[in-house]
Amino acid sequence: METEDRNNLKDYLPSDISNTSYEAKITNVSNEIVTEAQKTDVSYSYNVSKNGNIGNQAEIEFTIHSNKL
Repeated sequence: METEDRNNLKDYLPSDISNTSYEAKITNVSNEIVTEAQKTDVSYSYNVSKNGNIGNQAEIEFTIHSNKL
């Protein structure tokens, strides 16, 4: 079973940038705990498996490209 979590990337960026694009890299240290669900120009959705065990880890690394206004 999985649940979907969504983050709005603009909540984490300065307000004076424009033309943003990004990449999201998922690293699952313990099996497939986190998987990408959907990516748009302002949000990133990911699925988190509830079948993991205590101590399982995953990382989502964002690289954001933009122009400053």
